[in-house]
Amino acid sequence: MQLQRLYFAIPESLATQALSGRLHAALPLSAGRPQTLTQVWLDSFDWRLHGAGQPLWYERDEQGLRLLWQAPGQPLWALEREAPPRFAADLPAGPLRDTLAPVLEMRALLPRVELVGERLPLRLLDGERKTVVRLDIESLDLQQGDGQRRPLGRWLALEGVRGYPEAYAQVFALLEGLDLRPDGGPFHAGFGQSGLHPGDYSSKVQIPLDPAEPAWIATRRILRHLHQAMQVNEPGTRADLDSEFLHDYRVAVRRTRSALGQIKGVLPEGPTARFKEGFAWLGQETGPTRDLDVYLLTFDAYQARLPSAVRADLDPLYAYLVAHQRQSQQALVAALDTPRYAELQADWAALLEGELGKRVPEQALIPIGELASRRIWKMYRRVLDEGRAISPSSPPAALHELRKSCKKLRYLMEFFAALYPAETLKGLIKALKTLQENLGDFQDFEVQQHALHGFAEAMFAEGLAGPATLLAMGMLMRDLEQRQHAAREAFANRFASFAMPQYEAQFRALFVPSTDKSTPTSP
Repeated sequence: MQLQRLYFAIPESLATQALSGRLHAALPLSAGRPQTLTQVWLDSFDWRLHGAGQPLWYERDEQGLRLLWQAPGQPLWALEREAPPRFAADLPAGPLRDTLAPVLEMRALLPRVELVGERLPLRLLDGERKTVVRLDIESLDLQQGDGQRRPLGRWLALEGVRGYPEAYAQVFALLEGLDLRPDGGPFHAGFGQSGLHPGDYSSKVQIPLDPAEPAWIATRRILRHLHQAMQVNEPGTRADLDSEFLHDYRVAVRRTRSALGQIKGVLPEGPTARFKEGFAWLGQETGPTRDLDVYLLTFDAYQARLPSAVRADLDPLYAYLVAHQRQSQQALVAALDTPRYAELQADWAALLEGELGKRVPEQALIPIGELASRRIWKMYRRVLDEGRAISPSSPPAALHELRKSCKKLRYLMEFFAALYPAETLKGLIKALKTLQENLGDFQDFEVQQHALHGFAEAMFAEGLAGPATLLAMGMLMRDLEQRQHAAREAFANRFASFAMPQYEAQFRALFVPSTDKSTPTSP
């Protein structure tokens, strides 16, 4: 059912009973008895619904649970449910799921703000005793994580019923006459009291930098940003709330390793080597679970690549992946519970907050603008050299090395984005991403073939796969082989597009000092 809802803040000077009396005096209202009420705002950890302008929440009272959703420029949708959804796939087929699924993708719906209190329902009836407008006087508190409640205030909720716009307009005018004005509603107040700020988390690297500041100060700021990303994603990674917590956690680890390797001579050499080893260990410990997450996320696409008659034969693979992901997740949590992990995190935090020390590394005091441009230009030239050396007969390892170099170049450009014109840098990163996607596909298709072969052998040995499943997996591996071949065939054109003179000129203009701009890179 499509509805409309507005909230009007009730001033402290106006008692609930007095407001109810004024409304009854002006309108033929039917009053229900007061009910306990819970309202919960839902969104992903990275605020995808907020970013799309599509608030989703549910309310639970003595009548049951109602899911509410507001699409941009559209009336409110209400859906009766037994329980709140965790993923978009939990919603019934229809406009709600069709709209939210592409926005949320693999992310879970999490309770961001919970309000509890009391509701006094009032209903405007027509001559046939049908409800034409709903009015609810709500007194709400913020439910805090420690179990305590913080008073928020009182609101009058006005909700229209489809087919009765005149009645809605009549009540709206009446409320304005009572000096009530629409406001952001209880959730807006709840976010303010909770300290949460919708949109306050993003996996993107957005770090303010001053090109004149010493390199070690800027580098430490970058590494602190990445460390914070690990910390905020660790609870969701441990609880396995959705696969993106671990993904973002691992990206922060990988970026940290890249920063330690690429921004050289800025931090003390001894600790840098130790932490590179420590974060490499952490990458290894978290890798297996992430790999299995990816296979589960890709499973529907796997089935879709097969003829419809054999898609169900792949179901035992899904069950196998689920079981092994759970085992791997337990091993991951065990690794995060080790003294080695606790020591790594504590020592890393101490280094990031400590002083430079008496023995200053050779690059530490160089202005970060100079060092950043030098490192980006050097990595860009490596990407060009490696790419130009690849021929149709080059082994897959050559493309894999180029892929790693492209990733290092992109990380550097993202780390130091604040130092360069945003639109120009955005265009260069977009061109680089196009090449990365091709190289990533080539590598991923090869890795997936080997992984599926290993899964097939293990499932056969454990009696978990019959002939039909093994045949379906074989068909899938052949499809992946063909797609890998297509990616390899497309590489030359992708690289040529990235290595175009216009991009090289832009790289040179951004990252090469004026005294060095005459040095060509093209063969």
